[in-house]
Amino acid sequence: MERVADALYECDGVVDADLSADFEASTLTFHMGIGGPMEPEAALPFALTVVRTALHAAEMNTEGWENILLEPAGAWELVDC
Repeated sequence: MERVADALYECDGVVDADLSADFEASTLTFHMGIGGPMEPEAALPFALTVVRTALHAAEMNTEGWENILLEPAGAWELVDC
């Protein structure tokens, strides 16, 4: 997980990134701020691209990515930083 977190921190356009894991539930949770103006409907696709980029940079396989349940956890909103 450390390699994924390191790669996440280095992605352009991301601020205050954090990563947590629940090994019992087999889930990873990514938290990040977006460093710059962005339309709300573009924020989630951008964040998912960043996550996949970080996984690849950490030499992790994302085969089957399109079959994984990818959704924001709970309510979310974009706020100016």
